[in-house]
Amino acid sequence: MKTWCRTSRLIRISGDGCWRIQTRISTTGECPISWSSRAEDYAPGDLVTWDLGGGVPHIGIVVDQKSHWTGRYTIVHNIGEGPKIEDVLFNWKITGHYRYFGPSL
Repeated sequence: MKTWCRTSRLIRISGDGCWRIQTRISTTGECPISWSSRAEDYAPGDLVTWDLGGGVPHIGIVVDQKSHWTGRYTIVHNIGEGPKIEDVLFNWKITGHYRYFGPSL
């Protein structure tokens, strides 16, 4: 199997996917919430988007496992080495914070 072009394709898919999710959420008006520098404002199930630098988007999901060192909820994300659960909430510039509240009735 050839893998010489696989990495760039995965990065593009990840970036496109992040942009699509942000656009979808922003246009439906159902889930965007303000992001903050307070860890307490982030709950399991929340989606968080970041700018890794140079306009490179990234997305992760807050999970119900807390970091032993900081006490914050951790994030499941995939930054090219497979999915990982890490305490990375404030490692990059946050560009979005989203929570699903269910369908409007």
